[in-house]
Amino acid sequence: MSKANSLATEAAMCYLERLESQPMGYWRSSEFAQLSYAKTAAREVVDLLKNDDSKPPLVIIEEYVDKMNKYACLNKERSIMFSVAADTAEDMIHELLGAYY
Repeated sequence: MSKANSLATEAAMCYLERLESQPMGYWRSSEFAQLSYAKTAAREVVDLLKNDDSKPPLVIIEEYVDKMNKYACLNKERSIMFSVAADTAEDMIHELLGAYY
């Protein structure tokens, strides 16, 4: 794994750990669903970064964002999970860039 992918994977894993450490008190169903979708997206990004060393990490995450946005437009009734996934991945990009700059 390249150094850039290794660092990005580590940052993505830290992001996922923060999501998973959210206290599980009383949650409205919509909040619980959004957190669940965000955790799933973060796990998917971690897996993509671990398994694809052929592209820079930002390209990998941006491709994921594009794919999730595309899926969100296919079915308006189910778009929330894909929109949350895209937002989560974009947030991960911002954190990753913030770690470097």
